Amino acid sequence: MEQQTQTGTAPEENGLRLPEKQSMRMVILAGILILALVLVYALVRNHRVYTSYEVISAYARGEDTSVYYHVNDDGMIHYSKDGISLVSQGGDTLWSQTYQLSTPIMAASKDYVTIADMEGNDIYVFNRLGQCGHLTTAVPVGAVSISDQGVVGAILSDAGSNYVNLYDNQGQELISIKATLENTGYPLAMGMSSDARKLAVSYLVIGGGSVQTRVVFYDFSDSKGGHEISEELLDGLCPKIAFLDSSRAIIFREQGFTIYSVGGKVSVEKEVACEDEISSVFSAGGKVGLILRNPGEEGRYRLEIYDRAGQVNMTAYTDLDYREIFADDDEIILYNEQEAMVYKYSGSLRFHGTFDLAVTGMFPSWETGTYWIVNAQALEEIRIR
Repeated sequence: MEQQTQTGTAPEENGLRLPEKQSMRMVILAGILILALVLVYALVRNHRVYTSYEVISAYARGEDTSVYYHVNDDGMIHYSKDGISLVSQGGDTLWSQTYQLSTPIMAASKDYVTIADMEGNDIYVFNRLGQCGHLTTAVPVGAVSISDQGVVGAILSDAGSNYVNLYDNQGQELISIKATLENTGYPLAMGMSSDARKLAVSYLVIGGGSVQTRVVFYDFSDSKGGHEISEELLDGLCPKIAFLDSSRAIIFREQGFTIYSVGGKVSVEKEVACEDEISSVFSAGGKVGLILRNPGEEGRYRLEIYDRAGQVNMTAYTDLDYREIFADDDEIILYNEQEAMVYKYSGSLRFHGTFDLAVTGMFPSWETGTYWIVNAQALEEIRIR
C-alpha cells in the first residue's frame, strides 16, 4: 500500500506542536530562574546585617523628658506622670487625658492600655477612643496587667493587707482575692490569660529558713464555682509569670522556667533548668526568651529562644553590655545608650549599630525595618540600612 504524507503542517508530539512546546519550556525555565533569584534575594536580605540608619522623622521632646512611649496599631501612646495621649501614625493627637500620678506604670493589650500609680491608689483604663474607666484602690498598687477585653489585674499591697483584684474596663471590681502573709505569702507577680479566664499568682513564702514561692492558679470560667484550682510550692523566687496562650502559663524561676498546662486541672508540661546565671527573661508572641551569662568564648551572653512547648528554637551569642530589652512577636532588641542589636526569632542578626546620641529607649515602628529611638532631645524614627 502506498504511504501517504501530509504537507503544509508541522509534525506534532503528543498533541502539542513542537514550537509551542519549546515556548512552554522557555516560560517554565524563566519562571524557575525568577523564583530562584527571588529566593536568593530573600535569603541574602534575611541574613544581611544592617549597621547604620537614617532618621526619617523627629519630634522634639521639650522640657519634659519623663514621657514614655508605646506603639500600637492605632498610633503611639505618650504617657507620663501628668497625662496620656494617643498620637496617630501621621502625627495627629487623637485624644489626651490629664491626671496626676507619682510613678506611672503601664500595661497594654491589643485594644486597651492601663496606667496605674505605683505605690499609689489610681488605675486608669483607655481604649482607642480615650478613657473608659478609672478606679481608686483602698490599698496601694504594686503591679498591673490587662487582657484583650480590657479586664485589669492588679496586685495591691501594704504592710497589713495584700490583694489580687480584677476589674472590668470601666473600673468595676470583678474579683478580689485576699492574701495573708501567714497562709498564702506576699504577692510577687501575676500572669493573666488574654481572655481573663485564667490567672496565676506567685507568693513569696515567709519563714521556714529557705526562700520558697507558692504559685496559685485560678480559673474564672465558672462564676459559681471555686476559683482556685491548683497550688504549687516551689523552691526559690518566681519573679515573673506569663501566659503563652489561653491554656499554657510559664513560671520563671531563678534557675529556669516551668510551663504549666492550665485547663480543667493544672499539670507540668515542661521544666527547663539552667546551670548558667540568668541575666534576663522575657515572653512575647508565645515564645520564651532567656539571656544567660555565657562561660564560653562565643560571647559574654547567650540568648536562647524557646517555643511554647519548651523546645529551643535558636541560640545566639553577644558581647553587648545591654541595658534594656524589647521583645515583640517578630524580633528582640538589645540596647544600651550607645549601641543596639536586633535579632529575628530565627536567630539571624538583623541590625548592629551605634547611636549618635545617648539613647534611653528603642522599639519598632509600624513599617518593617523602621524603629523609634528616644534620646534627651528628641523622639526619632529611623530606618536601618
